[in-house]
Amino acid sequence: MFFTTGRSALPTAFVLTRYDLRILEEVGRRILEVAAIDSSEDKIVNCFPYAPHLAFWQVYYAGIGARCSH
Repeated sequence: MFFTTGRSALPTAFVLTRYDLRILEEVGRRILEVAAIDSSEDKIVNCFPYAPHLAFWQVYYAGIGARCSH
């Protein structure tokens, strides 16, 4: 689940399905592929604060998708 920022109205929650999470993982994998991230040599640091917002989770799932999670 993540939320809108609520700048023009109250924050709105969005619930993600397993399908949505697989899409985040695949899109993240593709982003890191385009950026030429090598999972055997490179590390990913997620500098977004842990929170229910899309930016944090996209970086997280990019690492999972590119197998840079360890």
